[in-house]
Amino acid sequence: MHTIMGEGKREMSGGIAFVYATYPDSETAKEAAVAVVQAELAACANIIPAMMSVYRWEGTTETANETVAIFKTHKPLVPELMQFLRDMHPYDVPALLELPIERVDAPYRAWLLAGTKSSQGTD
Repeated sequence: MHTIMGEGKREMSGGIAFVYATYPDSETAKEAAVAVVQAELAACANIIPAMMSVYRWEGTTETANETVAIFKTHKPLVPELMQFLRDMHPYDVPALLELPIERVDAPYRAWLLAGTKSSQGTD
């Protein structure tokens, strides 16, 4: 029964994933977004500027203004997308997280998959 529930959930999400990443500024996030979309590793990226982060780094509590980018992709591309982002990221330890997607509207799913290089693949 657990397997059936898992498969049903995957069908509801339509094989779509979001990858969340933070950047030091909007320009760096935009450069990553353009590169990712051109490489067809995501169909779309949303850039959300002006976030403040509070975190520990090398034993000290730090604060920094950051920009969030959310990359919308086909789930099988997530490992390649995360490696691509890691390779071009200015941070030593970038925040790269796959976010769970519960449901996707069918027309949006079709558009998103058509914009990725795995558009011929299956979930």
